[in-house]
Amino acid sequence: MLLGQTLAGMQAWWDTCRAAEAVRQIAGFARLPLHFHASPSMTEVGAFAALFEPDVASLTLANEPRSDKEASDFLNWSRIVTPQQLLALARQRFVVNIRR
Repeated sequence: MLLGQTLAGMQAWWDTCRAAEAVRQIAGFARLPLHFHASPSMTEVGAFAALFEPDVASLTLANEPRSDKEASDFLNWSRIVTPQQLLALARQRFVVNIRR
């Protein structure tokens, strides 16, 4: 952890969200919907990033979000939302697919 931020938090907010922003800067891509795909180790990163990005059409997860004890280290997220609530929030905004 550096300055109150974890690696997972930086991956969600800076890496994933900034990559989505960069894609929108490419001619012809600005108005296309985004489809996020997350590997097993990046499930929570993908879910959180998708929630904070506009125009996400779908989120595909390799598995359901894990508990805060098993998942990547996001500071205090379990005090605010459970893994099931995280999925419910995502499903209110876009299609969520879970590969099993």
